[in-house]
Amino acid sequence: MLENLFADATQTANFFNESIGIDGVSYILHYWDKTVKAWSPWKGSRTGRVVHALDSLCYAVEHSDRAVLNRQLDTCRTLTKEFAQLHPISYFYPTKSINYTWKKGSTIIFEENGKLDTSHFSRVEKSEWHYSLYASQLIVTIPYFMTKKVNPDSLRDSVAHWNRELYIHHRQCKVNVNLNDTITAMCEVDCNNCNNPRTLHLPAEQLKHDIIFSAAAISDGYYLLLPTGEWQRAQRK
Repeated sequence: MLENLFADATQTANFFNESIGIDGVSYILHYWDKTVKAWSPWKGSRTGRVVHALDSLCYAVEHSDRAVLNRQLDTCRTLTKEFAQLHPISYFYPTKSINYTWKKGSTIIFEENGKLDTSHFSRVEKSEWHYSLYASQLIVTIPYFMTKKVNPDSLRDSVAHWNRELYIHHRQCKVNVNLNDTITAMCEVDCNNCNNPRTLHLPAEQLKHDIIFSAAAISDGYYLLLPTGEWQRAQRK
């Protein structure tokens, strides 16, 4: 959980002005290759709340104070969502890569303008049988025979917005959507997998926000979508 807070706090840091003074404290937050610094932040600001929460967590661990620990962990969860909401929508867009190289089986390393793209892993793939739109928590696969019903390029806006919402509210949830000619929508959830993926098999007309996010809320198992829009646990045929 703290890893998510550090990631979002550092990736969305903005500097509107540089506060300096004689009597104060500089706080440094480092995550992977990014470091941010704040000088004596106002205690009611997001940065000030991060400083107070982390200081209180250290106190709780040192003094075995479970009440303080639980309270500050809740604060950290709230702060993580607040920082995550600062990510621009462009961060979640599946982008078209210019070149790609196959390495070790099916692993694809994408390069743009001759340089390895490490900014994010969102992309659009075109294989022999289908298009796939990859975002950080949402993948939509469209067979070629369905592209008259669903245009992959026009879908990129929806995928970006849905993915951003999943990222903010369901950080541990990954949804794989396979469009096909099935009559009834199906969902399989494997909570034993560390990435907690949900695999949805949908007819094109049911590729909707509400269906994707209702699937994000169900537990381990195999489900069919009822006409009422509810998921019903079922036995796999």
